Amino acid sequence: MSSLLPTLATVLLTTGGMLLLLQRLAHGAVPSARGPCRVETYRPGSKEQIALFTRAAILTKLPTTWAHAPGLIAILTRESGGQVGRPNYTYGARAQDPCAWAGIHTELLAGQKTAKSSATGLGQLLLANVETYYPSGRRGIGNAVEEAAGMLRYIAARYGTPDRAWAQYGVHHEGY
Repeated sequence: MSSLLPTLATVLLTTGGMLLLLQRLAHGAVPSARGPCRVETYRPGSKEQIALFTRAAILTKLPTTWAHAPGLIAILTRESGGQVGRPNYTYGARAQDPCAWAGIHTELLAGQKTAKSSATGLGQLLLANVETYYPSGRRGIGNAVEEAAGMLRYIAARYGTPDRAWAQYGVHHEGY
């Protein structure tokens, strides 16, 4: 239990902390010292993903219809598969090992870039964009609501809508 206290304290201090804590416990996403590391996943197109992005849209004052927009679902599928905190593939084997993700998140919180790309999370935002678009900046890495809100804000600022973002996917650079 003592290994969970820092995680619980962090979760409770974030936006909607108690609800997020209950969601993580329900999905088995709170890490423990024993057993495999679990990944909080919101399968693109699922009712859970739509509920998460609806909540994020309300938080960011963006259209709730974006939560089920085909463009958002397509981008989410390509970028992270709906995995919260997912590090960019340029982290190599560490990106494939959920038990290594906390270490990557700690590096990013400290502003350290140890791979070609600092992209992470549901929308694979670069660290500079995380700072700009997540409600709590870097502290939001690994928090589903923060990552969803940041992704929506980034899409709104850069493309206007999720479907416009998807239409530009891969046109000028990798991703959106």
